[in-house]
Amino acid sequence: MSAFVLLAVFAHPDDEAFGTGGTLARYAAEGCDVYLVTATRGEAGQIALPALATPASLPAVRERELRCACQTYGIHPLRHRPRRGAGRSLVPAGDFSPGALHRRLARWRGR
Repeated sequence: MSAFVLLAVFAHPDDEAFGTGGTLARYAAEGCDVYLVTATRGEAGQIALPALATPASLPAVRERELRCACQTYGIHPLRHRPRRGAGRSLVPAGDFSPGALHRRLARWRGR
């Protein structure tokens, strides 16, 4: 367990890929414990190629993609809060408060 911890919190799967994926990978490669949390599984996302997903399968597809990304970045496996996206704000304000995230991270690290 590293003395250094980085917790990245994003709304949707693949949000981390746009600008921070390399940073997450770099810190992990330097020995930092890196965790990723998303608020949704991407169930309200667009389906660019219908052959790859249906509305019913999209959450599982997006989660699988994000788990692969975490493995590629070399960070801890994905953590997500089971909430709906796309304007249906079902995330209680306290779920992503600094205190709630700190407690959750301490649990994951066994503290």
